[in-house]
Amino acid sequence: MKKLIIFGDSHSAIWGGNFIPKDAPNSKSRFKLIDVHYLPGALSYNLFDPISKNLKKWGVLIERIIENEKYNRNNVYAFIMCFGEIDIRTQSIKQAIRLSITINESVEIIANSLIDFCKYIYKKYNIKIFIWNPVATSSPHFLAYNHLYPTVGTEIERNFATEYFSKYTNNSTNSIRSTLNYEIYSFGIYDKLSSFYQTKIEYFEDGCHLNNRGFDLAVESFIEVSTLHNLPNPIDYFSDVDIFNEKYQSREITKYVKLSLSSQAENIAQISRHKSGYCFHTNFEKNPHAIIDIEYAANLDKIIIFNRENLYLERASKLQVYAGLILSNLKKIYEIDRVWGENNIPIVIIFDKNSMPCRYIVIRLNDENYLHLGEIKLYEKSFLK
Repeated sequence: MKKLIIFGDSHSAIWGGNFIPKDAPNSKSRFKLIDVHYLPGALSYNLFDPISKNLKKWGVLIERIIENEKYNRNNVYAFIMCFGEIDIRTQSIKQAIRLSITINESVEIIANSLIDFCKYIYKKYNIKIFIWNPVATSSPHFLAYNHLYPTVGTEIERNFATEYFSKYTNNSTNSIRSTLNYEIYSFGIYDKLSSFYQTKIEYFEDGCHLNNRGFDLAVESFIEVSTLHNLPNPIDYFSDVDIFNEKYQSREITKYVKLSLSSQAENIAQISRHKSGYCFHTNFEKNPHAIIDIEYAANLDKIIIFNRENLYLERASKLQVYAGLILSNLKKIYEIDRVWGENNIPIVIIFDKNSMPCRYIVIRLNDENYLHLGEIKLYEKSFLK
């Protein structure tokens, strides 16, 4: 089989078997024959200029990737272009108002940039192209306004724009195939993700990106469009999973764990590094502690603990670390009774191959003080890549 190549914004990650925010959007594809090229914040509008007929910012980058990776008809089955969701969520309503045009007209400007870009790429490389239409927009019932996923306009307005985008690209690609004989197709699941322009939040991981159930619908839609046009069934691309090593390796699991604190003095509660110099901060109390829940029995490889970066290193001088499968039966695995962390030198706790699996890590002070640390990193022995 030839490869399937994906280009797009964070919504492209789903085609590599990755889920946002659980998995980083630029995580390696879990499927052997699928390459995902994630373009952070990529707008459909910035792919192609229909007036000058020249590539714009993201179009130039995609063409460069195609050339650098030496993608051609001999090694690629098709490209999937995943663009438009960010445009609709942030631009479609705003630009319709700014330009005094209808939502439909605003959406057509966005869609035409993507469609013209696909025509350009097909003409140059003669490789099938599938446009993956935007998913339903984020819903305030799941995700209120969030600067990470900004929205402009109401949910109903944005979902109307999403619906029109899907209809417009479907009609346009049908016309392109009949008039130019370009193998450009359009597919999506907007109709399954919304009802009366309200988003069905059960299909979303974080209110914006699809979860497992949504991904199943996406694959079904890809199969449907392929069957409709007598193309090969693409199911094999999603059954050949490439996620296991032959032997275990050390894998960082920091981003997957959950944190709870005995108290919280500041509006920061995480274990990854933060610009403030500390990743969490308790109140002044007796034996303050942080509980890290891995949520399964992990075969830990190591824990790396950094002290606060800028000052008050002495507050963590009586640090203790406990680990175990249940909170009521934890074992002390590390203790220190001195100031540590100068020059950002961390505590490193190593687990050998015979160490018992554990779900919980509890970091506490054997003292009455504030507990604040710079960063905590967790690694497990894993067969996952």
